[in-house]
Amino acid sequence: MTGNPSILRVGRIPYANLLPIFHGLGTAGMPEGVSFVDGHPSELNRKLRDGELDLAPSSSIEYAVRPDRYLLCPDISISSKRRVMSVLLLSNGPLRQLPPDPIAVTGNSDTSITLLEILLRESLGRANLLVRTELPAREALRRYPAHLVIGDEAIRAAVDGVAPHVTDLGEWWWRETGKPFVFALWIAARSAWEDRRDLLSRFSAALLESKRSAQAAIRRGEYPWGGPDWIPPDFRDAYWRGLSYDLGEEAEGLSLFYGLAAKIGRIPAAPPLRFFEIDQGIDVVKYGIMPGGETMIDKSMKIEDVLRRYPQTIPVFNRFAIDCGQCQLSEYENLEHGAKVHGIDLAALLRELNESLAVKG
Repeated sequence: MTGNPSILRVGRIPYANLLPIFHGLGTAGMPEGVSFVDGHPSELNRKLRDGELDLAPSSSIEYAVRPDRYLLCPDISISSKRRVMSVLLLSNGPLRQLPPDPIAVTGNSDTSITLLEILLRESLGRANLLVRTELPAREALRRYPAHLVIGDEAIRAAVDGVAPHVTDLGEWWWRETGKPFVFALWIAARSAWEDRRDLLSRFSAALLESKRSAQAAIRRGEYPWGGPDWIPPDFRDAYWRGLSYDLGEEAEGLSLFYGLAAKIGRIPAAPPLRFFEIDQGIDVVKYGIMPGGETMIDKSMKIEDVLRRYPQTIPVFNRFAIDCGQCQLSEYENLEHGAKVHGIDLAALLRELNESLAVKG
C-alpha cells in the first residue's frame, strides 16, 4: 500500500477539455477524502506509474504500455468525434510537402506523439524523427518544419494564427479511419482498487454523474464552467461540442489505435480493456453494465465488432462453443442471431460477455 488509505489522490489536467468535468465535480459534490494533484498529461502518467496517484485522466497510450498495472473507469474518456481542436500539427508548409527533417513535439503528451507517428507512417509513408521540446510554438517553427502542440497551447496557437498551416490530428485520424479518437482514459492503479476500493468507487460514481451533467449542459449550449477569456465564444462552443466524454463507440477507435501502435512497435500488443466496478447505491456498474441497466455489449452488436473491441471476450465465445475464427458470418451476424443459430441462451451469453469486461475483487 502506498500513501494514506483514507485519501484518494486524483490527477487533474489544467486544460479546457476537462473544465466541464471538474466543474461538475465541484458543484455536484463528491466524497470526502479526495485530493487533487495538478499536472500535464505526461506528468500525470509518470505519477500514476510511480504510485503517486490513484486515479487520473491519463494518456490512453499509458494504459496500453502497462495494462497489467491499471484498471479503467467505465463509460468515460476524453475523445474527439472528429475535430479535436486542441491537438494540432503546426507547420510552415502544407502537410503533404513536409520535408524529412525532424519534427518538434510537445513534451506534455504521450498519446498525441504516438498518434502523429502513426499518421505520418500510415498516411504519408514518412518516418520523421520526433524531437520533444519545451520551445514556444513560434520559436519551434523557426527551427523545425513542424511542431506538435496540445491543450490550451494548441488552442492559443490556432486563435493567434501562429502557423500558416494547421493540421488537426483528430480530424486527420477521422479522415483516415472514420472513427473517433480516444486521447485520454480515466485510469486507476490496481493498488488503488485493492486498497481504496470504496472511495475509488464513490468518486467514480460522482465522476460519471459529472459527465452526464456536462453533456446535458453542452447539448443546451450552456457552459457554466466558463473558460479562458482569450478563447472566442464561437471557438469554445465548437470545441466542447466536438468532444466526447463517452467510451462506447469510441472504444472502436481506441482498439484500432492500439493495433497500429503495436504495429509500429510502441506497445507490445493491443491490450484488453479491463474496467473496475462502481457502486452507485441503487445503480451499479458491474461486469460492464452501465447505470440504468445499459450494457456495454448488447444483442444487436455484430460478433466481429465485439471481438475487435473486447478481445477479452474470446474465452466466453469459446465456452459457448462459438468458434468465431472459423465462422464466415461473424462479420455480419449479430449476437442475437448467432445465439439462435447455435441454440444458445442469449441472456446467459450476454451476461458472461459483459462480466468479462470488468475485474472483480
